[in-house]
Amino acid sequence: MPKLPKYKKKDGRTLLILTKQNVKLKENILKFPKSFEGFELKF
Repeated sequence: MPKLPKYKKKDGRTLLILTKQNVKLKENILKFPKSFEGFELKF
């Protein structure tokens, strides 16, 4: 009998690593890829 997939807990945390190829830095704004819906973070 096949096993069910193991999903992450809703209240858990997961480590995500993005490289320079994934995220662009321009004028103190981090620009994330389209998979993040074009999210931008100012700092």
